[in-house]
Amino acid sequence: MNQNQRTTRRASFHMVGFYPRIIDACITELRSVLSYLERVASFVSDEQKNYRDRLETEIQENEMGEEEADFFYDTHYEDIQELHAFFPTALRSSVLTFAFSLFESRLVEACKFLDKHPLARSRSWADTEDRGLKKVAKFLRKNFSIHPEDHDKWNSILQFHLVRNCFVHANGDIELMKNSAQNDLRKALPILSQFGVYLSDLDKISIEESAVSFAVQAMEKWTKAFWIACRENAVIGPQFWP
Repeated sequence: MNQNQRTTRRASFHMVGFYPRIIDACITELRSVLSYLERVASFVSDEQKNYRDRLETEIQENEMGEEEADFFYDTHYEDIQELHAFFPTALRSSVLTFAFSLFESRLVEACKFLDKHPLARSRSWADTEDRGLKKVAKFLRKNFSIHPEDHDKWNSILQFHLVRNCFVHANGDIELMKNSAQNDLRKALPILSQFGVYLSDLDKISIEESAVSFAVQAMEKWTKAFWIACRENAVIGPQFWP
């Protein structure tokens, strides 16, 4: 084998293995997001407990009565709100947003990678309508008969994406969303509430840590199934899986 043949073989192998690595990277990153959520949430929880313990110690040391203790807590209202309301909301909404950014960008990367290769397909990425996850789904469906909605987590992912949009575009205030997006989210809330997504009296979205964890795990499970679907696909599999 001459030098040119060896170079061609290395390049070919690299291209064959690169596509699965895009999907592998997505799975790894989502696992890291779950680890980050757990660690930072634990830190916030510890800070809440430590601050509460410091206040209780000061109340006891100064032998405060009930009325005096209530006033003492009132003077620390802003710090208490920051630790018990603002920090948890900021953490959960930012982690959910970050997870979707990773998930969506990797899927777009995968689709664009497929689009650049001479595979049998009926529609280019540029000619595929919609945006984001809906565009990804349509591109895979039209070109490779891969149907994202066939996996039971896809619908949950789309519903949590509505929550992500509410935080990104309206700071969690559903009334500030466009009418169509607002209606879609309100329709999804009865199901989302099972996982820990609620609507406050002020029409602000409240999301529990368990809901964020569920959403990220749903993305991870779907991506694992997508990896298998691509490997077994009659067009994609033979091209990129040795």
